[in-house]
Amino acid sequence: LDQGQDGACVGFGMAHELIALPVAVKGITNKYAKETIYFGAQMRDEWEGGAYPGAKPFYEGTSVKAGAETMKALGWIEEYRWAFGLWDVLSALSHLGPVVLGIEWREKMESTDAKGFIHFSGAVMGSHCILANENDMKEKRVRLHQSWGKSWGVQGDCFISYTDLGKALSRNGEACVPFGRKEKPL
Repeated sequence: LDQGQDGACVGFGMAHELIALPVAVKGITNKYAKETIYFGAQMRDEWEGGAYPGAKPFYEGTSVKAGAETMKALGWIEEYRWAFGLWDVLSALSHLGPVVLGIEWREKMESTDAKGFIHFSGAVMGSHCILANENDMKEKRVRLHQSWGKSWGVQGDCFISYTDLGKALSRNGEACVPFGRKEKPL
């Protein structure tokens, strides 16, 4: 999926969780990620307005919590829980499945290095939602799936070291662990 220039990363982060293994939902599109999940999250969050048609004032973005509440309301998950810190995220990835992250986004995270890593350094660019979908304990890295299309990073993925992920989470990062994912038709 590719969010393009929209600030709809929460909708896309949640949609990427839906299409992740072990139970991949078929038929999830950019339109569904934006218009159903993202707009639904904006209607649930604590801020007035949004990017959906007729919203006033206009703004881009929403919270990971509102995204999780939307997923629950749509019937995709039974509940969601929070991981608090690096070791909780690593444990969840190893034993439960993908984790939806909301983290501070910095300049050196805009593109990957030659080995496919992003680095938690440089000026703060804002916040971003991204899916963590693999814990590599041997290499001490986590694979992330980006919402900027397959031309970004390594086929849309990147790696972040345990150290950098820990730093990102310690700066008011969010880590949402969906539970009870439903298999249902789109």
